[in-house]
Amino acid sequence: MAAGVARRDLADLSCRALAFWALEQCGRSISPVAFWRYLKDRAASHARLRRVRRPVGPKPDTAFAHEPNTLWCWDITHLRTPRPWEFLYLYVLRD
Repeated sequence: MAAGVARRDLADLSCRALAFWALEQCGRSISPVAFWRYLKDRAASHARLRRVRRPVGPKPDTAFAHEPNTLWCWDITHLRTPRPWEFLYLYVLRD
């Protein structure tokens, strides 16, 4: 690959993916940080924001919730533990 030549097939790859590509295709081990610095110095890297915006629906009507036990909010997430591949599940319910 010639220096300074941009390739469209590699344009959307992350720095980590570029490091793997360089190792597989060119036989060179280059760190993702080195790719990031290289792209940053040439103003070729920018923040990758979510490209598809989800439509925002109307807010739910909560005018009826004047007493306990009429409207509930909940969330479920998993938390990492010091042991690999072991998670704790956190369930939160709010009245």
